[in-house]
Amino acid sequence: MECPRCHKKIPDNSVFCPLCGSLARNDMEPEQQVRAVPKVKGESSKKSSKNNSNNYEKEVRRRKMLVWGLIGLFIILFAVDSIFFSKDSIVGDNTTDSATETTGLDELVIFKRTLQDHGLMSDEAIAAYALHVGGGTSTGVERIAGVTWNNNTNHHTAFFKVYSLERKEGGQWTIVGDPKKEFFNDAEINFNQKSLLADNSLVPQSIDIEGKHYFLFAYLLTPQGESNANRSVTIGLLNVDTREMKLFNFEGSTRERGGKELIYSRPLSDNRSAEARYVQEVAQRIGIIYIPTAEELEAERAALEEAALNEPDRADDKWSADNEDAMESLSLGDEVKMKPKTYDEPIFNIKEAKRTINNSLYTVVLDNSGKVYGFNKSTRKYFVVYGKPAASDIGFASGDNNETTLNIKTESGRVIYDLSTDVMRYE
Repeated sequence: MECPRCHKKIPDNSVFCPLCGSLARNDMEPEQQVRAVPKVKGESSKKSSKNNSNNYEKEVRRRKMLVWGLIGLFIILFAVDSIFFSKDSIVGDNTTDSATETTGLDELVIFKRTLQDHGLMSDEAIAAYALHVGGGTSTGVERIAGVTWNNNTNHHTAFFKVYSLERKEGGQWTIVGDPKKEFFNDAEINFNQKSLLADNSLVPQSIDIEGKHYFLFAYLLTPQGESNANRSVTIGLLNVDTREMKLFNFEGSTRERGGKELIYSRPLSDNRSAEARYVQEVAQRIGIIYIPTAEELEAERAALEEAALNEPDRADDKWSADNEDAMESLSLGDEVKMKPKTYDEPIFNIKEAKRTINNSLYTVVLDNSGKVYGFNKSTRKYFVVYGKPAASDIGFASGDNNETTLNIKTESGRVIYDLSTDVMRYE
C-alpha cells in the first residue's frame, strides 16, 4: 500500500508509515467500507492521493476534537469535585473561619463556629443540633438556637447546654445571655435522634405555640449502675423571646415491644397548657416512648391490683373480692362454695387471737376484729375462713380429732363451714 502523505510504498498492514510516521490507515472504520469505495475509471493516482490526504486530515481533526472533549470533561469533573470538597471542608472546619462569614451556611456550622469564636467549646461538649428560630428577615433579626452536650462518664457528671444566637441585618452572630444548662450525676444522656427513634423533622423543631416562638429538643437519660432503674425521655421547650426553658419528663420501665426496648411512660399528669399538649403529641411520635391507651392503663391497673391482693397482708381484701357473690347468696339462705386463697406465710397473729382451737388437721383462729382464719397442718398453708359480718365465737362440731366441720357464731345466726370442701351454709 502507499502512504497517503509521502506516497512511498509501505507494507499493507501498516497503521503508521514507517518512513514519515504519518497515519497510513483508519482502523476505526471497517475495511469493508474502505474496499467498497469504487474507483472512477480513468481517475489519476494524484486524485486518489488527494482524497486519502483529505481523509487523513478529517481523521486528525476528529481525534483532536475527541481529545479536547475529554480534557473539557475532566476540567468539569475536577471543578465539581473541588466544590464539594470545599463544602465538606467548611462543614468540618471548627477552628479558623470567622463567624461573620456564614451567609448560606448550615445552622449547625454557624452554631459551632460562633461558639468557637467565643471560646465556648472548651468543655469538650458535642454540638447536637441547631435551628433557625423565630425572627427572620421580616424582623431584621436572625436567631439560631442549638444544644451542646457531654456524656462525661469518667467524672460521673453529664450535662447539656442550650444556647441562643442572634445577628442583626447580616452582621456578626453573637451569643444572647448565658446558656440554659442541666447537670446529671451517675447518669448518661443521649441527644442522638437514632437512639430516640425520632425523625429529624420531629426533633429538633422550631415551633410557634399560641404566638410564642419555641425551640424544641429532646434527650434520653439512663441511670448508671442500676439495671432495673427507669429510663426517661425529656422534651424541652426554650422560649426564644424570654429564654425561659421548660422540661417535660416521660419516665417508665423499659419493656420489649415489637423487637425493640421501649420506655413505657404514662401521659403527662398536667397537660392543661398548650405547650404541654403539644409536647404530649410529640412524645407519642417519638419511637422510644410508648404511652399506653386508656384501655391498656385500666388493664394494667387491674393487674397491679390483683397482684397486690395476692400479697399476704391483703388476704382479707382478696377473700372479700373473691367471695362477694357467695356471701350474698349465703345471706339468702343458699349453700355456697367458697374460694379461699392459700398462703405460705402467716396471715394472722396468733398471739393477738381472741380464740384458738386445734385438732389433728387444723388450727382455727378468731381474731379481735371478728375474722376467722385457718391453718392446714398437712399442707402447711394459711387461709381466710370467714370475713364479714363479724363472728363472735368458733368451735368444732364434735370432739373428734379429725373433725372438719366448723361452727361460726355470728349476729345473723350460726354458720356451718366444712374445712375439707369449703362449703358453707347458715344453720
